[in-house]
Amino acid sequence: MAKTLTHWALSGVMLCSAVLFAVPAMAQQLTLLGDTYVDSTAVAHGTATSLTVGGPRGAQALLQFDTSTLPSGTTATQVGKAVLFVYVDSVGGTGNITVNEATSPWNEVTTTTAPGVGSPVNAGGGIELIAGGLYPGFLAIDVTQAVKDWLNGTPNNGLIIGTGPSPNASVILDSKEATATSHPAALMVSLQNQGATGATGPTGPTGITGAPSTVPGPTGAVGSTGPSGPTGIGATGPTGAVGSTGPSGPTGAVGATGAASSVPGPTGAVGATGAASSVPGPAGATGAAGATGPSGPSGPAGSGGGGASIYGDGSDGTSAGVCSITSNTNWITTDQGTGIQCTNFTINGGVTLNVPTGTIIHATGTVTIAGTLTVGNATVPTSVLSNGGVGWQSLPPTTTAGGIPLPSIIWRHLLKPGPIGGGIGGFNQNNLAYGLGGGTVTIVAGGAISITGTVNANGGNGSNYLTAYGYGGGGGGVVILASMTSVSNAGTINANGGNGVASNSGNYTSGGGGSGGVVHLLGPSAEISEGTIHVNGGNGGGPDTGDGSSFGGGASGGNGGPPGTAAAAPSGLKLTTTVADPSTLFLP
Repeated sequence: MAKTLTHWALSGVMLCSAVLFAVPAMAQQLTLLGDTYVDSTAVAHGTATSLTVGGPRGAQALLQFDTSTLPSGTTATQVGKAVLFVYVDSVGGTGNITVNEATSPWNEVTTTTAPGVGSPVNAGGGIELIAGGLYPGFLAIDVTQAVKDWLNGTPNNGLIIGTGPSPNASVILDSKEATATSHPAALMVSLQNQGATGATGPTGPTGITGAPSTVPGPTGAVGSTGPSGPTGIGATGPTGAVGSTGPSGPTGAVGATGAASSVPGPTGAVGATGAASSVPGPAGATGAAGATGPSGPSGPAGSGGGGASIYGDGSDGTSAGVCSITSNTNWITTDQGTGIQCTNFTINGGVTLNVPTGTIIHATGTVTIAGTLTVGNATVPTSVLSNGGVGWQSLPPTTTAGGIPLPSIIWRHLLKPGPIGGGIGGFNQNNLAYGLGGGTVTIVAGGAISITGTVNANGGNGSNYLTAYGYGGGGGGVVILASMTSVSNAGTINANGGNGVASNSGNYTSGGGGSGGVVHLLGPSAEISEGTIHVNGGNGGGPDTGDGSSFGGGASGGNGGPPGTAAAAPSGLKLTTTVADPSTLFLP
C-alpha cells in the first residue's frame, strides 16, 4: 500500500520560515495597478511608501491587480493556485489579519474610506496569523478563490487586508512606492489545462483619461539660452563723461651740447624713469617668518557614514588564519572571533578554507582565492519550521512536485541572504530535514576580486527516513561577489543542486534532484569576467522500484525536480549587475 503524508497543513507563513501549500511550477504574475491604506484619519495615503494594517487607527490595506495579464480566454477552472506575496517590514503586535475581496470600487489617489468587505480569499476564511520576531521578510497568502471569483464575473475591486479575530495584528507592509527596498506586492497565478494560444485579438479602444494627480511632477531641466534679439531702435543716449588723461608721449631727442661755461649752471630737472628691464634681478634674501595668525572658524561637519562601510574597516589587516589562509582551515568548527574585516584577503593555492553558511568576508583592498573555499550546507537547528529551515524558496517540495523558487528579481535584490541557503529536499513529521540546501557566502571588496581556484556551495544529496520516505536533493547554495574595482573568475564557481535518493523496493520511491543555486557578480562596467560557473540541477533518484512516497528536490535558482524520475532538475541563476560602487545596493 502506498504511504501518504498528512503534515503539510500550514499556509500563509513568512517565506524565510515556511510556505507549505503546493503550486504547479508554471505561473503568471498579475500587474499591480494600485495600493493604499485607509484609517480613522480619513486622509488619502496613495503615495505612502508603506501600507499599515491594524494599529490604534484600525488601518486596512487595499490592493488592485490586473487579471488581463492572464492569457486571453482563461477561465476559473484553469486556475490551479493563486498566491499573494507581500513584504512585511515590521510587526507591532502579534495576531491575526483577514484578507477579503473588496465589493466596491476605490481609487489609489483619492480614497479615504474603506470599500465594502466581501468573500474571504480562500477556504480558510482568509485569516492569517502574523507572529513577531520573524521579520522583515515575505509573507505568502493563498488567494485562489478570489481570482476564480473575478474570472467567473464577480467585479474585480481588488483585495482588502484588515485586522482579524482576536488577537489583532499590527503590521507594516511595503507599497509599490517603496523604491528604497523595491518589494511591491505580487500575485502569482498557476494555470492548468491551458489550451493552445489563440490568434491576437484586435486592439481595444483607448481608455479614458485618468484623474489629475494632486502631486506635482518633478521640475524639468533648465532649457538652453536662446539667440540674442535684434538691436532695438531708440534715441542716442547723452554724451559720456570725459575720459581719464592718456599716457605721456615719447621723450624728445637730446639737444646739442652747449659751450662749456666756467660757471656751473643750475642742476637740471630729474629725467624720466627708464623702461622696466625684461631680465629680472636677483632674488632678495628670504625674510623672517611672521607670527602665526589666529585660528580660523571651524568648517561645517562632514556627512556621516558612506557606502564604503560594507568593505569593512580593515581592522584585521592581513592576520594569519583570518585574512591570510596559508594552511587548511575550518571556520565551521573554530570561530575566528572577528568580523573578518581585512585589508587584503588571500587563500593560498593548494589550501582549503571551510566556512559556515552565512559567512561575509570584508576587504578594503583585494581578495585573492588561489585555493579552495567550501561553504557548509544550510543548517536546521531544531525545527525546519523555524529559522528559515526550508531555505530560500517560495514553496518547499511535496510528494508530487519539487520546490518552487523565488522570482529572479528577488534574487537580484537579495544581497545579504544570511544563513538561509538553497531549499531542502523534504522533512518528516519529526521536523528532521533531509537533502540540506547549499549554504551562502558573500564577499565584498574595495579592490579587485580574483579567483583562480575553486568556490563550492553545493546542495546536499537526498536520503531516506527509516523505510517510510525517500527525500530529494537540496537546492544549490548562493555565492555573491561584489567589488568596487573588478571581479575576475579564472577558476571555477560551483553552486550545484544535490541528487535525489534512489528508490527502495517495497518501501519508498526515488526523490527528485535539487535545482541549481545562484551566483551573483557585481562590479563596474566592463570589469566583470564570469569565467566557469556551474549551477547545474541534481539528478533524480529514478527509475522507481518502490511503492511508497518520496519528496521532490529543493528549489533555489530554479524549480526542484519532481519525485519518481531520473531526470536532472533545472539549472539555477547566473546574475551580473553592473554598478560603479556595489555599496549603493547593499541597503542597511
